Amino acid sequence: MNKTPSPLPVLPFPEDILASLHGRGITDDIISALGLFWTEHGPHKWIAIPILDREGNLLFHKLKRPPHAPERQPKSMVYPKGNGAELFPLLYLHNRLQRVVLCEGEPDALALLSHGIEAVCSTAGAQTFKEEWLEHFPQGIAVVLCFDLDDAGRKGKEKAAKLIQKHRPDIVLSVVDLPENLGKGGDVTDFLLLCQSQEINFETAFFALEKPYGERIEPNPTEFKLQKVQAPESPMNFTEWRRIVTEQFPELALAAEAILSTVCQLLIRDISNCFALVLIDVPSAGKTITINFFDEVEGITYSSDTFTPASFVSNAAMVKREELSKIDLLPRIRRKAFLVRDMATIFSARDDDLLKNMGVLTRVLDGEGLSTDSGSHGRRALRGDYLFMFVAGSTPIPWRVWKTMGTLGARMFFLGLHTRDKSHTELAEQLRKPAYKRKEALCRTATARLMQTLWATYPEGIEWKTSDDPMELLEVIGRCAQLLSRLRGQVQVYREKWDGDDKQEMGHTIPVVEKPDRVNQCLYNLARGHALAMGRMKINEEDIRLVLTLTYDSAPGHRAHLFRELVRRGGTLKTGEIEEFLHCSNPTALKEMATMRVLGVVDEIGGDAVNCDPSKKIVLKADLRWFLGDECRRFLDPTVSESA
Repeated sequence: MNKTPSPLPVLPFPEDILASLHGRGITDDIISALGLFWTEHGPHKWIAIPILDREGNLLFHKLKRPPHAPERQPKSMVYPKGNGAELFPLLYLHNRLQRVVLCEGEPDALALLSHGIEAVCSTAGAQTFKEEWLEHFPQGIAVVLCFDLDDAGRKGKEKAAKLIQKHRPDIVLSVVDLPENLGKGGDVTDFLLLCQSQEINFETAFFALEKPYGERIEPNPTEFKLQKVQAPESPMNFTEWRRIVTEQFPELALAAEAILSTVCQLLIRDISNCFALVLIDVPSAGKTITINFFDEVEGITYSSDTFTPASFVSNAAMVKREELSKIDLLPRIRRKAFLVRDMATIFSARDDDLLKNMGVLTRVLDGEGLSTDSGSHGRRALRGDYLFMFVAGSTPIPWRVWKTMGTLGARMFFLGLHTRDKSHTELAEQLRKPAYKRKEALCRTATARLMQTLWATYPEGIEWKTSDDPMELLEVIGRCAQLLSRLRGQVQVYREKWDGDDKQEMGHTIPVVEKPDRVNQCLYNLARGHALAMGRMKINEEDIRLVLTLTYDSAPGHRAHLFRELVRRGGTLKTGEIEEFLHCSNPTALKEMATMRVLGVVDEIGGDAVNCDPSKKIVLKADLRWFLGDECRRFLDPTVSESA
């Protein structure tokens, strides 16, 4: 070490002092490498630590009170007086260093270094980290914060983290939170001694505690816990609830069943997939009214008129970091149904914001929480069991939104209300009937009573015996999953010239079709939610209607209408028929036909591939022709007889 000779007397360490250093995990190698020595200054004896600059020149000595010294002796001091705070040991921050622990004091740094862990600290205490010190840290280094378990340590950690995040965003920041059982003021050395007493490898145990800075880990991420809900004075069953809803709003009854089936999935213990249901139709079709049936049932639903995906784990710049957890949305909707009446603010965003918003939604719908990074607060994360159900309303979705969802991996299911247009006579008669709000209030009361009855009946949820569900119905769900996966596939179809001729053909990008596994599980969960709402713990044919309806309606763009029409017409459609019911041009019809072919939904028969040939037609693929059969029609409409 190239250092200026010390003006302090350099004395050999007494055996008891050397033993105390060893007892705190500091090895002879580190004592020698960093030049520690025993000295006298004033009326006291000290452990002296040379503090060097970047070039190895001596700046000053940090003097530490030895064990068993009289209380009147200061805990530490610098010599000569007047020297400020510095990083120690600065020479260890070389350009090849990839990771370093920033700890609170010299004893902790010495203990870490003695066990092969690169470490630095401030010579002036926990809260004295300086902005100018950041120039010493190599580009892209990983910095692990580890401070004492007291207020000074917490504040020091926050100060250092804010400076690093603000001025050195290239630094990868993480934290080691020491175990609380070390007690108030517990530090790295205490943890080292604990590991040694239990014969645990210190380095392994230390970095096992490492996590991204700002991350909050749930203490039991697999815990199933519902909020306690008081039973209503008068219980409600599904049959009576459906009668009330159908009498008041017959066209909204199926949508209300779909929402109820979504919410009831919260009661099934093995469900870990968030189910997202979006009601689709033109304005004033009844989406908001239906969602209102489920509004603000304490402990079960949570509603918001407007929200942004950024609110799930907030990084609001105007809010102090320690206050952010109070405004995070995820903890408030955990194990509840999150109701959003209008998704227009999300779906109408410009492309960059849409991609960001849908990316966040996609992640939280995995039910595992969310991690975020921002320039204001750095990394914040909520991890663990953050299952919730999502119910929303929207006007018909633009194609660019479908494309974005397909790119990120579709997580949402859609239900069209398919409300018919009313005649002027029906509109006039409607004015004589009870006001909508009065009818809505009846449905809200009935819905709240039904859900409260279910939650009071199953306060700990239920264990679903999947082996009891009929295999023939599970196979129907599997068929639906395979169909929807194809319908939601991503492909770009376009016209192209070939061989230098004027003749054209349809070209396309490589199709991307999601595996049906996730869709299969989600549709099964929906069927189970419907069964449970009806008071059953085994699915039956009544639950399949909803599965089939969502399968058809969850296809993007024209594909949902095209598939429904294909089924209605017996599995075959001609170009002209597609133009008629889609109200589109011949090129658009041909493009839609080609898209369905590329995705494996139909075969194309006859005609010119491009040039307006009316004889061209599409035929449903052989492995999908079950959807044309009597069994499928019976599931969709229970009034259809076996012989129909």
